[in-house]
Amino acid sequence: MKCLSFLLLVAAAQAFVTKEVQDSKRQLDLPAPLFHSLHIFDRPVWACTIGWRPIRSTEDILGYRLVIREEVLPNTRQYAAFQELFIYGQDKSVAAVAELKQGLWYEYRIQAFTSRGYGPLSVANALYIYKNDGLRQGQFTYSVMENSEN
Repeated sequence: MKCLSFLLLVAAAQAFVTKEVQDSKRQLDLPAPLFHSLHIFDRPVWACTIGWRPIRSTEDILGYRLVIREEVLPNTRQYAAFQELFIYGQDKSVAAVAELKQGLWYEYRIQAFTSRGYGPLSVANALYIYKNDGLRQGQFTYSVMENSEN
């Protein structure tokens, strides 16, 4: 009888944990934010500010999560995490990223979050800061804004 009670308790605990995990992984029905600006600074260190349009939703938006990854790791198709910034406030629309390196590709995406979870990630955008090798004097940056609006 003790064994049966124990097994029922374990089964109930697993069902509860599985439901909690499924709920936490559920993606919210929010629109993905759209990027609209990128500004590069080279002093005192290479840095940038990334701007986006705040989203409007019936959900109470707590803020935004900005994910920036360095170039692809050797022999893989995965990016290494570089920075993950949390910007709190529904109306916030800009974040600063510091200590970028020359000669590397950076991918950046943003998503909104609420108390119930995260919305979808935005379309990936890329940034490349040229090394100042004399051939590209004055042309330090290259960016791809895949989903920008005019």
